[in-house]
Amino acid sequence: VRGGRSEPDQTLGRAGNTGHSAGPHLHFYIASEHGRRMEDPMRLLPRVEDLNSPTIGQLEILTDNGRTLISHSRQERIRLTRPYPILVRIIDPGLERFTRRGVATLAWSLNGAAEESREFNYAVFENGVWKLDGRWLFSEVFYLDRYNLGELDFKNGANSLVLSATDLAGQTTEVTNTITVDREY
Repeated sequence: VRGGRSEPDQTLGRAGNTGHSAGPHLHFYIASEHGRRMEDPMRLLPRVEDLNSPTIGQLEILTDNGRTLISHSRQERIRLTRPYPILVRIIDPGLERFTRRGVATLAWSLNGAAEESREFNYAVFENGVWKLDGRWLFSEVFYLDRYNLGELDFKNGANSLVLSATDLAGQTTEVTNTITVDREY
C-alpha cells in the first residue's frame, strides 16, 4: 500500500511465478526515507512459525578459469595461486522446505582467525549505491543468488572454514569446510 494504510484482511500482494524464478514468490518490502531505506519486512511483521534452520550449501570459488565447487560434507583438495572470491548459497526454508528466505546473520572464520559477520537488517541508498546496513555495497555482499564472503586467503596446506547462519527464529546451522590447498606448481 503505497503511502497509505492497509486494512485488516486487505490483500497486499499475490505470489506468482514469473520471469526466471524457481517457484511462486512475492517481492515485498517496507520502505522509509522516501524509498531510500528498505527494511527487512520479516523483522517488522508478526513472527511466523519456522520449523527449519538455514541450509548451507556448497562453497563456490570464482577463479580466473571458472568456478570451483567445494562441499562441506567431504575433505577437498584444490590448487589456488592467490585469494579469490568465495561464495556460498544459504537459504532459510522457514515452515516449508521449498521456501527460500534469506538469513538474519552470517558469520565465518578461516583457520581460527577473528570471525567476520554480517547482519541483514536493512539497505540504504547512499551516494548512488545500495548498502546493506549502511556499511557494505550489495556487490560486496551478494553475487547472483549467493552470499559473497570476499576474497579469502587460504594458506598452503590444510584450511578450515567455519560458516554459521542464523535465521530470524534464532535457529543456527554451522558447517566446517576442510580444504587442502596446494599453492606450489
